[in-house]
Amino acid sequence: MLILNPQLSDEGGFVFNWAAENYLDASLMVIRRELDVQSGTENLRNLLEDVIEHPRVLTRARYRAQWTSDGGRADLAFDSFRPVRVPDVQERDHVDPQVVRADIEQVVADSERLRVYAERTRAHRTPGEHGVDKTITFRDLHQAIDGIRRVVGKYYALLTLCSVADWEPSPGYDTISAS
Repeated sequence: MLILNPQLSDEGGFVFNWAAENYLDASLMVIRRELDVQSGTENLRNLLEDVIEHPRVLTRARYRAQWTSDGGRADLAFDSFRPVRVPDVQERDHVDPQVVRADIEQVVADSERLRVYAERTRAHRTPGEHGVDKTITFRDLHQAIDGIRRVVGKYYALLTLCSVADWEPSPGYDTISAS
């Protein structure tokens, strides 16, 4: 006995819809997670807010100390972050909180509509409330993700002297051993 599902036959199968929905859900949750304003959340936004509150922690001296060989490149690299200059004490030059604030504001502006959409349609499932725009596109999504990646890459380089080589998540602990 052959049983046909006309809806699946017409749309080409549910696997493709599931894949697209899964991608959308995961991507929206990344945006929501990185821009969450809840205090105590470890994410991009709160990290940058901490940098704004304590800009003198990220100094030229600390940045230089991470370099194993310099040749003047450390200062050039640090200058690319447009630091606040401290007259007569170059080692105390530090990250400019206004530059950090501008980075946060740009990322938020690029992705706030998507973050709200994720809150209402994925996290809390209250899509009918508060005038949620239901017309996001993959272009909107990808532009928001690109903005977040740019800022993550910038501050990752500042804090670690490394670039992000792989955007896929990886565990920071042994996932196999029993605790």
